[in-house]
Amino acid sequence: MKVGLRPNRAWFRMFVFGVALGAYLCGLTASAKQPPEIPAQLPDDPAPTTVVPPLVMNTEPASPPRRDPISKVPNFFGDFVARPSVALVNQPRIVSASTTTSVSTRTLTFVGLPSDVAGGLGSNIFYAPFNPNGIAGPGGPYRVRTDVLGIGLPSDISILKENAELSARIQTQFPGAIFSGGIGLLDLPFPVMFDYLQTTTQPVTTIQTVPGLVALLNLPNPSGGGMIGRNKYFDDGSPVPRDRVFFDYNHVGEFKGLGTQYDVNRYVFGAEKTFLDGFGSVEVRVPFAGTVNSNQNGGQPLDVNNAEFGNVGLLLKGTLFRNANWIITAGMGVSVPTADDSRILFAGTPVLEIRNNAWLLQPILGAAWAPNDRFYVQTGLQFDFDANGNPLYVRNPGGEFGRRGVLTDQTYLYASGAVGYWLYQSDTNFLSGVSLQGELHYNRTLGNRDVVQTGSVLVTDLGSDIDVLNATAGVNVLLRDRATLGLGVSLPVTSDRLYDWSLMARINVPFGKVSR
Repeated sequence: MKVGLRPNRAWFRMFVFGVALGAYLCGLTASAKQPPEIPAQLPDDPAPTTVVPPLVMNTEPASPPRRDPISKVPNFFGDFVARPSVALVNQPRIVSASTTTSVSTRTLTFVGLPSDVAGGLGSNIFYAPFNPNGIAGPGGPYRVRTDVLGIGLPSDISILKENAELSARIQTQFPGAIFSGGIGLLDLPFPVMFDYLQTTTQPVTTIQTVPGLVALLNLPNPSGGGMIGRNKYFDDGSPVPRDRVFFDYNHVGEFKGLGTQYDVNRYVFGAEKTFLDGFGSVEVRVPFAGTVNSNQNGGQPLDVNNAEFGNVGLLLKGTLFRNANWIITAGMGVSVPTADDSRILFAGTPVLEIRNNAWLLQPILGAAWAPNDRFYVQTGLQFDFDANGNPLYVRNPGGEFGRRGVLTDQTYLYASGAVGYWLYQSDTNFLSGVSLQGELHYNRTLGNRDVVQTGSVLVTDLGSDIDVLNATAGVNVLLRDRATLGLGVSLPVTSDRLYDWSLMARINVPFGKVSR
């Protein structure tokens, strides 16, 4: 593998040669202007003559990788980042009967967002007055100025009490409407949903009964790859461009999904190829996982342990500065929307669908420092920007399945740092090196989460706001100065955590001829 230092070294050698040649010519000029002094007496024993070898440019090829400390810096181990979505859904149930005079009961559903935070003491929860846009629903919007009270449950859900001001406004539009229940979520942006029952007598032959059924449903958000995990290019990645093929495995224990916990087994196949004599590289990552099913059935437990394909990651990386001990690189990655769409089904019929159309733009900046053959430090920074969002399709009470809005992913920031030391190195043995490595990974979201509300359905990334710090430690084993095997474990440091622990294994095999 070429290191790519020859341009810098050639420039430096030419510089030294030029300085030496200039000094030599200046000396000739000075000696020509001043005649040499003739000593009064020759010494009996002349001093030995010092022979100065001629200046010769070094034309040896660049040092092999094992002699270049920066080329030996191993990849990061990394951690794991993924987030689900949540939907508040009112799903009707239709009952038919034959009669000429009927009593029909229908449900009126209203959804809104408070303008302030939820508060209260103990299990008594209140929501501040609603925003000026009011509460959406039949005959609405309804603007309410009084607080909404509720009873908190052990989870992030509260059962809402009736709000007299809201009931009075609804009953003006729908005489006989009676409050039947409500539900709220104790996390930003605190969405709430109310149900009212209205009973009417009408001469029809088919009775349509729509009982209040407010459901809080958990589903993967396909942005960033859903529950397969997001493409972080410093997970088994490095600021150093390389020719390699690699395979990664992550076992994520007790991932914190909404309302439940489950394990995720993630696999990534990838390859990286350098160009411009090693000063740049292009990389591809293909992830898949045993994780949450992208299709979830309403009213059923969360479907997990399903094989899911993720979003393919592409990265173009280039070197900004490099010598034997330092490297600084920058690049642009793209997550291609190849993961499955996410759906909620009732009785096999889709009622809600998030289509995976979002392209994520992912700029990176990395640096590494290896002052000697043993010690090394590296850092990495990455952002994820949603370029176009995912369209949301919802089936309305009339049975029409259509596009109702676009759910845009939040911006993500990932900052990573690693310190390592080669405990053992050999130029001749099959086992070429062993290093210990410690890492810190900081992950957080920037900006507000998006909310799409349509009729009796509200969809948002309820648990998308993250601000977590994970610590990773591992060991790298270098075989014949080529293949690298890595085994590490990641643990949360902060109380806000995505998982309890993660075990990871990495295999990197370079291709092409490598000098020894």
